[in-house]
Amino acid sequence: MLNMGGPSTVPETYDFLKNLFMDSDLIPLPFQRVITPLIAKRRTPQIEKQYADIGGDSPILKYTEIQGAGEGR
Repeated sequence: MLNMGGPSTVPETYDFLKNLFMDSDLIPLPFQRVITPLIAKRRTPQIEKQYADIGGDSPILKYTEIQGAGEGR
């Protein structure tokens, strides 16, 4: 079982996005160290609003734990 995770709180969104876009194995970009903070800064307000709209965090961990419990039966 594997997931990409998500921010635990809305204020963690920028750091999550920056780390995600900085991973060249996932998203190879030219000048990655330079443009990653810019991309994360631009995307953060929209993503923060989306997380706020669904309760303030990513539901991925909760659903992954439920799946894991189901597989362990």
